[in-house]
Order: sequence, then C-alpha cells, then structure tokens
Amino acid sequence: VIQIAAPGKNIRVTEPRSRYDRDTSTGIAAGLTAGALAHIVAERSGAQPRDWIEVLLQRADQIEALKDSVRDGRRLRVAP
Repeated sequence: VIQIAAPGKNIRVTEPRSRYDRDTSTGIAAGLTAGALAHIVAERSGAQPRDWIEVLLQRADQIEALKDSVRDGRRLRVAP
C-alpha cells in the first residue's frame, strides 16, 4: 500500500548555468519526500524513525482523488 504521494509533475528545477526548467519524474517526488523527512529528523532528532514517518504522514494533505491509490489520499505538503 502506498503511504504517501508526492508532487513530481511539472516541478521547477535548477539547471546548469543558473537556469531553471520544469521537469516531471518520480525522482523529483522522491527527493521532495526525502527533503521533507530530513526537516522532520532535524526538528525531532531524539525521536524514533517510525515517529518521523508518522509526523510526515500527519502533515500531509488529504486529497479525495488519491484515496483509491494512496492510503487515506495523503499527499506530501510542500511549502514554498
């Protein structure tokens, strides 16, 4: 069962020589998720890994359209 979805479509990314572009990939979604989890680990360094994941899931948005493919329709909340 997929626990959380993450944005990975049409994401603004940096390119060499100080340029920006838009890209779509599961790698981008994985990177965003890893970054969000790293922030939680930094906030709660004394907690257990299962607690970090629970915080990540609690902070997620619930998207009705995702409920058939992702547990509770959770999507990673990415703040600018």
